[in-house]
Amino acid sequence: MAVLITGGGLLGAQTAAKFVARGDTPVLYDIAYNWKYLEATIDTTKVKTVVGDVLDLPLLLDTIRKEKIDRIIHTASLLDAAVRERPFTGVRTNVLGMMNVLEAARVMDLKRVIFTSSVMVQSGARDSLEDGLYTEDFAMRCLTNMPVNIYGCTKLMSEYLGLHYYKSYGVDFAALRVCGLFGPWLGTASGRPSRFCDMFVKNAAFGQPVIIEDQSDTYQGVQNFVYSKDVAQACMLACLTDNELKSRVYNVAGDKTYSFDEVIDITKRVFPGVEIQAQEMSEIGWGNMPANWGYYDISKACREFGYEPEYGLEAAFKDYGDWLRHYA
Repeated sequence: MAVLITGGGLLGAQTAAKFVARGDTPVLYDIAYNWKYLEATIDTTKVKTVVGDVLDLPLLLDTIRKEKIDRIIHTASLLDAAVRERPFTGVRTNVLGMMNVLEAARVMDLKRVIFTSSVMVQSGARDSLEDGLYTEDFAMRCLTNMPVNIYGCTKLMSEYLGLHYYKSYGVDFAALRVCGLFGPWLGTASGRPSRFCDMFVKNAAFGQPVIIEDQSDTYQGVQNFVYSKDVAQACMLACLTDNELKSRVYNVAGDKTYSFDEVIDITKRVFPGVEIQAQEMSEIGWGNMPANWGYYDISKACREFGYEPEYGLEAAFKDYGDWLRHYA
């Protein structure tokens, strides 16, 4: 069994580390590695790395042949901020990159494709709750409830492509819809949840004050955060399970939701004595979005491939702080 992981960033590297821990030699495929981060995250002597673009289908196919790949975990994409700055490049990378992975899986008759999607696909339909939870099959009006940004549109389009490749060509596809991803990273994080958590941990871990000057970095209501190590575990479990992935699309979220005040309290417990200042609190939700966006039903992921979040926010902040003090 050989697994190709596209994207060597936060999630790709963490997922590769999970495979290494079980004795496998995963193959990472990325156009521009952060080598310092990669070496801090994984024993690079136990992975194979290919420098390649997911838009390069011939190289992708050649890598699959040479490395005898039978499964792909597709994490490579541009995130929200990068897509907003370069929309053409973002759509091309995210959608055509997904298309290339699916086409490679079809042509090479691979066993499974796991795609890391995002809860941003339902960002325009936040009132679509069942028993207080956002489920994967949420109700959406195709115009008024479309995703709130281009990034979310690329993820929804990629999900649809994967589901049709399953229906039309038998490609064993599943999407993990990740909520509030953050985790150990060297450099400036791209995703909003990562930037938010870094705002607390990267200063507090070294005894520096946490000063929140931008109102859009605060929120009313609650948010869900999921640690990268938990999402990496979900990726590996979904990739390797012998169970049929009946639902095809799965929420992957953290253990519970957290208010802004709870994040502050947790930071103070993990890093005693830290000074935290929030200049002005938002009266609505995160990033000027509606509040109480955070209740995600993960029961399908738990039931079909055994996902259970291991890290609550407090344990995650402690683990991240320890990692920073060792590697930053």
